[in-house]
Amino acid sequence: FPPNIIQAGLQQYKTELVYPGEDKSMDMDTGATIDPADKSTWMFKSAWSNGTNILGLVIFSIVTGVAIAMCGEDGKPLLHFFESVSIVMMKVTTWIIHLAPIGVCFLVAGQLLEMKDIAGEFLKLGWYFFTVLLGLFIHGLIVLPTIYGLATRSLPFRFIAN
Repeated sequence: FPPNIIQAGLQQYKTELVYPGEDKSMDMDTGATIDPADKSTWMFKSAWSNGTNILGLVIFSIVTGVAIAMCGEDGKPLLHFFESVSIVMMKVTTWIIHLAPIGVCFLVAGQLLEMKDIAGEFLKLGWYFFTVLLGLFIHGLIVLPTIYGLATRSLPFRFIAN
């Protein structure tokens, strides 16, 4: 179990095998033989790895939500607090969504300034754009209608027109 809730949200617990080396050895505590060829005899150690522990956060959130719901009227202030936090976070997310195109524009502009042959790069981008559109055309107007026709044994044109 994690020592605190911050660590539970930011790190993941994992168990690692300890490589014993090339030679057989004995565990001093248990007297067991440790064979390098048999991983079931190796020792274990616990470790924390950096990375968001999504499962831990989901479980904590569910338990907290159930506890707030079971408190009834006493849990209303905490419920209103989390609703307010949710509203504020949605507002911040909206700001980020609206500012993202400006950030992308400046990132692209910075890359354009570093290019030697801008026309050549735009030609490559045009070919990429053409390839994507051709792939979408083939997929949407040939592959998907063929699958529809084979699966339903009817022509897909009425379905596409609808």
